[in-house]
Amino acid sequence: MEIVRIYQSPIYGSEFWAVHEPDRHRLDVFERQCLRAMLGVSIFDNIRNNSIRQSLNITSFINNVICRRHMKWARHIFRMPQHRLPHQAYINDFSKKRPPGRPPI
Repeated sequence: MEIVRIYQSPIYGSEFWAVHEPDRHRLDVFERQCLRAMLGVSIFDNIRNNSIRQSLNITSFINNVICRRHMKWARHIFRMPQHRLPHQAYINDFSKKRPPGRPPI
């Protein structure tokens, strides 16, 4: 039950994130800190992360959970009808330059 609470807090709304490498690293560090705190182990105790995961029976990493949520959201978007706004926003080409000036009123 504690593990679910830890995972829900930092990944809330992660389906919409553009996760870059520094973000992945920060999430990994956060996850390791939480797991060590749950066991009451310090980083100076020289206990490997794999053994901490095995003792808590944790098989998935937080970045894998976020990746699965991204894929789940993408499948949901592609099943939507094409007239729906999320589907249009997902397939839209944002590489075009915007016209200069103020938009007309």
